[in-house]
Amino acid sequence: MSCVNAKTHPTTMELNIAFFAKAIGDGTTAKHFMELSNASKKAINSVFWSASKKQWLDY
Repeated sequence: MSCVNAKTHPTTMELNIAFFAKAIGDGTTAKHFMELSNASKKAINSVFWSASKKQWLDY
């Protein structure tokens, strides 16, 4: 498993929790996990995304 893949699994879980929380009507939890997911995505992009190459770099 590449480093990028390993780092994105928690973000996927955060999105799943947000989805299911929203489905059961728990907007507070859904919002919290969407915020976590967005922060994780931003952090992952800042480390692994190369805008000049338009690709993910796995160091």
